[in-house]
Amino acid sequence: MNLKKISSILALSSGILLLGGVNAKAASSYDSFKEQLVKEKAHVQVEKVNGFEHSKLERLLQSQQSRDLLKSQKSGVSKSQKFINGYSTQDLTGNGIYEVEPNDFVTEADYLPQGDIILGTFYHQYDLDTFAIEIPQSATIAISGLMSTTSLSNIGFVLTDEFDNMIDPIAIQFDDHQMTAGYSLSRGVYFIRALNIGDYVTNDVYGLAWDYIDQTPTPDVTPPPAPQVNRFDDNDTLLKGKAEPNSTVEVSLNDMVIGTGITNASGDFEAYLPSTYSVGTVLNVTATDQAGNTSAVTSVTVVSSILNGWIVENGKTYHYSNGAKDKGWYDDAGSWFFLDKKTGVKKTGWVSDGGRWYYLNPYGVMQTGWIYDGAWYYLNSNGSMKTGWLKDGGSWYYLKSSGAMAKGWIQVGTKWYYLYNNGKMAHSTWIGKYKIGADGAWIR
Repeated sequence: MNLKKISSILALSSGILLLGGVNAKAASSYDSFKEQLVKEKAHVQVEKVNGFEHSKLERLLQSQQSRDLLKSQKSGVSKSQKFINGYSTQDLTGNGIYEVEPNDFVTEADYLPQGDIILGTFYHQYDLDTFAIEIPQSATIAISGLMSTTSLSNIGFVLTDEFDNMIDPIAIQFDDHQMTAGYSLSRGVYFIRALNIGDYVTNDVYGLAWDYIDQTPTPDVTPPPAPQVNRFDDNDTLLKGKAEPNSTVEVSLNDMVIGTGITNASGDFEAYLPSTYSVGTVLNVTATDQAGNTSAVTSVTVVSSILNGWIVENGKTYHYSNGAKDKGWYDDAGSWFFLDKKTGVKKTGWVSDGGRWYYLNPYGVMQTGWIYDGAWYYLNSNGSMKTGWLKDGGSWYYLKSSGAMAKGWIQVGTKWYYLYNNGKMAHSTWIGKYKIGADGAWIR
């Protein structure tokens, strides 16, 4: 497909379409918009966008029944005929839909389903008709507007998002009383803003339709993961956590929604709740993605603001006793942990305390006996690292001043010893041409 942007047209039309109302349309902006479209019609050579059966649209436009139905839809529109989300209702006749006035503003937009044709008319020179379309996920679409070739009116349109930002087409084609444009869109709601770009108003019928250029996108039906929720206590009114990016999070109590939040691009969310809740209250949290899929429930139990036990804060683990952080060595059901003496953060790996070294596993539990950390080390029953000679299981080992188990020849004092690769001391044997005594020392 050949591409041609029409940013110049869109910029000139902003005075007309962004303001949305008839009274806001200045004649100069309108004339500029019209002149640019006329120029484009005469000079633009862009490959046509496929995907529409124009003959069906043409037949509807020529139908006297269509013209009569349009006239009957012009007045008598009540607020009860509008959808809650602001899009108006229309009478459906097969795949033909008829414009409902007023529809100048986005909040008055007529809803135009994919593949259906909406029939409308321009009732005065500056009549602006607004139609809402909904894209379930990223797709390339084409929009086509058409009027009878005998009409003195002429249809033009632009596409905006829900914030009235203009959307550039990826291709555009003008023929006699027809405009077709292609757009590459993300999931969302968009608005076709149609107006007469001809010199006269004849109340002639126009038709407008949109469809996918490529295969219709498959709707997203996969629910997002259940939200992860931070600790929430009886003094909190702000619930925080993580969920799928750009999803809507709802917090419910007894099946009633009491708070909502929107996740950012990183998945972080905050939901303000109307009050504090007593300890033991269970709150249910779900995330709904942009396709309308809802996650499984994450249940959060309100805990006491007087902290007790292990608490994770900003990715670091602490232990509280009656609201105070524990520090130093802490015995939890027979397992010893070391909590930084200044900050209270639970430590892992090697720690030094009182001039001795200790090793804490990835969970923070103090280790005893043999451990491997790039080399073999031995930790006494109190967790302190062993150095020097060690007898274990009837064999002697030697731990260097670093704590690492020795191998090969070592000198201790004035004597030489040989330690096998498994660390055991050789004794009463020969190592090559060297005789080893019963005590493991080399006999010179």
